[in-house]
Amino acid sequence: MRVSSPSVRAAILTIVALGFATYGLHLSRTELSPPDEPRYALVAREMVDTGQWLLPRLDGAAYGQKPPLFFWAIAAVAEATGGVDERSARLPSVLSAVGLLLVTFAAARRLFPDPATGVRVGWVAAAVLGTCVRVLVLASRANLDMLHAFWTTTAFLCFLSAVPPGREADPRATRLCLIGFAFAGLAVLTKGVGGLLVPLCLGAWALAGGLRRGARFGFPWLRGAGVEALVAALWVLPAMLVGDAAYRESILFQQTVGRAAVPTVHLRHLYFYFQTLPLNLLPWTIFVPAVGWFVARALRAKPAASPDPSAVGTSPGAERVGAGRGDGSVAAGEDRAGLLFCLVVFSTMFLFFTALPSKRDYYLLPALPWAALLLAWGLDRGLRLHDYGLRLSCWVLVGVMGVAGSACLAWGWIPADARPAWASGDWPTEVSASLPAPALLLGLAGVSAAVAAGWLLGRRRLWTAGVAAVLGLALAWVIYRTEVRPAWNVVESGKAFAERLRGRTADGGLILGWGPVEDALPFHARRAIRWFAPSELSYLVARLSQAPACYLVTTEAGRAQVLRASTSLHLTTLETGWAGGERWVLMTTES
Repeated sequence: MRVSSPSVRAAILTIVALGFATYGLHLSRTELSPPDEPRYALVAREMVDTGQWLLPRLDGAAYGQKPPLFFWAIAAVAEATGGVDERSARLPSVLSAVGLLLVTFAAARRLFPDPATGVRVGWVAAAVLGTCVRVLVLASRANLDMLHAFWTTTAFLCFLSAVPPGREADPRATRLCLIGFAFAGLAVLTKGVGGLLVPLCLGAWALAGGLRRGARFGFPWLRGAGVEALVAALWVLPAMLVGDAAYRESILFQQTVGRAAVPTVHLRHLYFYFQTLPLNLLPWTIFVPAVGWFVARALRAKPAASPDPSAVGTSPGAERVGAGRGDGSVAAGEDRAGLLFCLVVFSTMFLFFTALPSKRDYYLLPALPWAALLLAWGLDRGLRLHDYGLRLSCWVLVGVMGVAGSACLAWGWIPADARPAWASGDWPTEVSASLPAPALLLGLAGVSAAVAAGWLLGRRRLWTAGVAAVLGLALAWVIYRTEVRPAWNVVESGKAFAERLRGRTADGGLILGWGPVEDALPFHARRAIRWFAPSELSYLVARLSQAPACYLVTTEAGRAQVLRASTSLHLTTLETGWAGGERWVLMTTES
């Protein structure tokens, strides 16, 4: 079966449209969420304000925790949109997420020799990856891991184009591989040591015998490493000359070798990712047992004896999945090399992050496209064979969507005073009052999608049922992000509180702040407040003794009591505000 270019273009346009609709709508509806989003936005805003882009800075001090590429992306968008805000801080992640879906679709077309199989698997892989929990959460957040995953996966796409698994190398293979190493260099400029994933996975693929079929092509290991190092050095060397010794130690040691040798943050046990990976892949984790059988069977199949397309499907010794159905299926042996590449890359990344003592659940994001491709191949085979295990998994997914939607409908419909204590929540009054309507809307979307998908499953229209389920998941997430989540974290309230603070400084008042520098309120009112970090309490008390008549703003939870116990000044509460998911209190100080 020949796949036409218009069908591929239609797939690309559909992925782009649905990606932006799912991730890119109403990016300013919620405040920047601590700890990472406000910090990254503040670094980018300092770049825009000062015009000094070489060395990232926070409060005038060199910021050595991350390389600068993601901050450059935010600053570049801010220059085009008029300043750093919620939208400009999150748009690079949205663009990276949509790009990641497109690259995953393209990778499927390179992995499998049959064009029709590649397009179908690409479609399913983009849908699985785009609607799994981890991608949904990070795609609309100012987080550098999405950009890092995009560079990493794009690098592998270049290598797949140069040396397709199990087939002969492309005539432009050397050039394509060097371009891939350049993308790996961009991954280094985004997340430092994370850029080493690309050569590490390629080495594992070579050890697994993946490059033997391309024996006539000498893989450019040394030149590729030089290109990756050169791309990284274009920033590293000037930054080392400009930065001081503390910055050089932080960016070159503490955030690279130090993360593995002397970890100090995000320490987790060895099996941490065994617990979080199933959660990251939800709701598609439901299909892993059924899909795993198809993938394991294909990996056990013998490679096809001949690469000649005319021999595909006629070799009596080749094990087949879906043979004889007239559906364009190829021998499992032909798909084995592509599946093995996905498995090697995913396993290498998983083991790499597992070996590091410093762990966070979204560090595993670069491995998810390869897990999605494995799931997509198994789903494609199983659905086309009407496999009983996959049909059962589909019914489980429909049931979960229906139960979750019904729970949201019931919660929104039942009056607050009639809900059980475990379903009421300890929320502020304004939050509780604004939640029922979005909950009803979210529940209606979930139940409608479950009913539509269930009706189609009952009529054995499995592909159409899958489309209905994916669209339902995407719609539910859009409703959650644009209607439900803002009920907890309303951007207007934080900005309004910050404006009131600026109004007090207009009259000559001095405002001091104390709390985590990452919180959303310091981002909105940064220029109006002289901010002190939690560890700088002694400096704050000394400053209060020098200027006892001033305003003081901090979080209500515990810090106001600490301040009252740490100073002899009399603190009087003027007002409170809701911002960054926390209550803030504004006080006046008197001798």
